Amino acid sequence: MRIWKSLVLAALMSGVAGIAAAEEVVLNAVHFTPTQNGYAQSFLKFVQKVNEKGKGVVQINVRGGPEVIPPIQQGAALRSGLIDVIDTPAGQF
Repeated sequence: MRIWKSLVLAALMSGVAGIAAAEEVVLNAVHFTPTQNGYAQSFLKFVQKVNEKGKGVVQINVRGGPEVIPPIQQGAALRSGLIDVIDTPAGQF
């Protein structure tokens, strides 16, 4: 899991690092479990690392969890562009 998170961070950083004088990219995210849940806490730690290391390049703005968008509707929200990132089980969508 740790390797996967590092790979995602590297992909996010490399995908926008080559753009000269570009604005910081802000990604809106939601998670599928309540904030106090361990899965959400792991995701929030990942977001914190991305936001620390990605200053000026990329930031992730966590909008909340199932209280904001119910898990069954998160895929549709991603497809429509309402949000950019979902922390959800891989097999869900």
